[in-house]
Amino acid sequence: MKNKTQIIALIGLSKNAGKTSYLNWFLNQNHSKTIGVTTTGHDGRELQVTSYKLQDTSNELQVTSYKLQDTSNELQVTSYKLQDASDELSDDPNTAVSYKPRVSLKPNTYFTSFDYVLNQNPALIKVIKKLPFRVNNKNLWLYKTLGNITTEIVGARTLSEQEKLISIFEENECEQIIIDGAIDRKIISLSEKITDIILIIGAAAGNLKEIIEQAELIRFYSKLERITIDDYKGICYELQVTSYKLQDMSYELRDTAPTFVEGAGGGIIKSVYSNEAIISDIVNQNPEWIYFPGSLTEVSYKKLQNKLLNYKGKIIFNHPLNIQIPLKEIKKMNNLYVRTNFLLKTIAVNSFSPQNEHIDADILRNEIKKIFDDIPVIDVTHISIDKKTHI
Repeated sequence: MKNKTQIIALIGLSKNAGKTSYLNWFLNQNHSKTIGVTTTGHDGRELQVTSYKLQDTSNELQVTSYKLQDTSNELQVTSYKLQDASDELSDDPNTAVSYKPRVSLKPNTYFTSFDYVLNQNPALIKVIKKLPFRVNNKNLWLYKTLGNITTEIVGARTLSEQEKLISIFEENECEQIIIDGAIDRKIISLSEKITDIILIIGAAAGNLKEIIEQAELIRFYSKLERITIDDYKGICYELQVTSYKLQDMSYELRDTAPTFVEGAGGGIIKSVYSNEAIISDIVNQNPEWIYFPGSLTEVSYKKLQNKLLNYKGKIIFNHPLNIQIPLKEIKKMNNLYVRTNFLLKTIAVNSFSPQNEHIDADILRNEIKKIFDDIPVIDVTHISIDKKTHI
């Protein structure tokens, strides 16, 4: 019997967390497996200008803002704004140039990118197929390496496209599929296909206090208990409440999609936002469970707080990332469940910040180990050679 493909989401707590440095180290440890690599963005561009200010030496005109377009490793100014130099401009503390490490791939690795990467290593890359996805109006291609290369990775942007891409990798018999993603409710970390999550916690996410607060929230997410469809018997449909009659406590329901179960005594709605009054009425009936198909934000929570804190039944979310309220409020409820686990398997920490707001490596690593005491914690700065690649 064929083993299940390991599908790994590599996600950062923030931008410039150190994901590519960890990815390169991880890929270098795997010598025998057939691996597929993709991303939710564009990895491997060596230079990224995050902000810029240019002043004319004649002090007559100065460029105060412009847009850069990536054109096959060359940067092209596509728009700009001129401002009279008499306007006094202060120094921009956010101006930064980030050195983005290239992605290092071993032979027999599948990856996705644009067509121009083939010209960079024509003898070491085999074209597998043109993919049915476009990014920035460019076609994506599936390639296979024939030797060691350093290159750029570009991937599909939407969750549905990323899941289709997983199937394509599986068709090519990849034993591991690695997706460089993000902690974002719209992207791959929400997928039920994910078997492992590797979280990169970098100093770019904020000061030590802010990072600890974010890490504690992720720790809580990873411990939420999963509810499966088999836990409740009934019609396998997600239903939308179109009207609610309080006088006889009945619901008028309309089928929308075969994605969830109507359980005994359960109430199901399509979204939380703008349906707070209906949810409040449902809670008053004290059903056995309530499924929140969308996200519970702070705005909605403020309207439902008293009801939810006094509710004794099960509150079910599709994914932990759909619970978008402060951790101190989440901890007040001991009846939260999810349909999809946050399958956190490894933590990597990165004390280097591209904004030069570095954190002591030992302090950061030890604080994160206290939070994730049962999960391996790796220091990115110990597996990278060049400090400028810690982003």
